[in-house]
Amino acid sequence: MKSPSGLLADLFYGLAEADLPRLVECFEFRHLPAGQTLWSEGENCPGIVFVVTGELEARKKTEFGSRQVVIGLIGAGSLAGENALFGDPEADSSIAARQDTSLLLLPRDRFETLADEHPETAVRLMRSMMAMLSLRMRHLSGRLTSLF
Repeated sequence: MKSPSGLLADLFYGLAEADLPRLVECFEFRHLPAGQTLWSEGENCPGIVFVVTGELEARKKTEFGSRQVVIGLIGAGSLAGENALFGDPEADSSIAARQDTSLLLLPRDRFETLADEHPETAVRLMRSMMAMLSLRMRHLSGRLTSLF
């Protein structure tokens, strides 16, 4: 298993060497067994998560009440829960491990502390997160186009 600094360096591009120890202090490493729910739709999301290994699935309730549908798969190198950092902390979908999954969790309060104390590190981290989100949007756009 790689060191925490090594995991962060692999996951995020454009970080400075000085950023790594600061970020190691912010992130929590978690392991989620297959089938375990990380958070449920409507709950407060604990923060943004980055998948290191494994795969998560995003599920959303339908208008039929208790029925849920899988709306997305989140694999290694991807993120989930970005609204917890940049918007409403209430989860708009449930996130569960599709297989055994290792992930890094960045709680909102730790990100805010990082932004206050080391704004340059926070900006580099946000740029990398925005690149991940941009790739997701490009993928979703392609999926939507294929429906028509």
